[in-house]
Amino acid sequence: MLLAAWSRLDGGPGGWDPARLPKELTPAESARARAFANPLRRRQFLAGHGLLRLLAGAVLSIDPEAIAMSAEGRPRVESAFANGTPPRPLAAPIHLSLAHSGAYVMAIASDRGPVGIDIERTDQERDWAALAVGMGWDAAAVGDKAGFLVTWTLREAEVKAGLAPGAGFARHACRRDFIATVVSGTEGELAWVGPELSGPFQATATRPRRP
Repeated sequence: MLLAAWSRLDGGPGGWDPARLPKELTPAESARARAFANPLRRRQFLAGHGLLRLLAGAVLSIDPEAIAMSAEGRPRVESAFANGTPPRPLAAPIHLSLAHSGAYVMAIASDRGPVGIDIERTDQERDWAALAVGMGWDAAAVGDKAGFLVTWTLREAEVKAGLAPGAGFARHACRRDFIATVVSGTEGELAWVGPELSGPFQATATRPRRP
């Protein structure tokens, strides 16, 4: 099972309304949220962990509010409740990844192998060719802003998944407002959880390109 979801924090169209996401936090998560001085970063953290609970609950077929998430480092489910019983370790691993950029927050969960997700807003202007050269990429192959951001999000998603460049399967969402990439260690259908059931990603998994 490969599930993804996203939220938009500025009230714009698309994604889960943050008010509808699970709110139950562990003490460590609550402390982590309070530690953010930047209000946007705090909202990203809360929405991200709400999305992760939502997806993990769907994969594990349990109430998302019964899931205890990690507060630091790579996202992970630490334990889960079941019918009011004390927290219990997971019987099988669940792989999670989280990304945010401005008002956009995305998450993905899988019980089939490692996954990674990354997102970048498109409302920014840089010298994309120079940035590509600085990254050691072929500027001509990367091309314009869209090409750079596709490659950047691909590399970031691969790192989050713990996969070598080109070792996984990638999906790209190239929208006017953001570019996002999902990388999975195994090929399979990506199910979208939330208001947009088709999701912003291309339906077919493809091999990542190498710049």
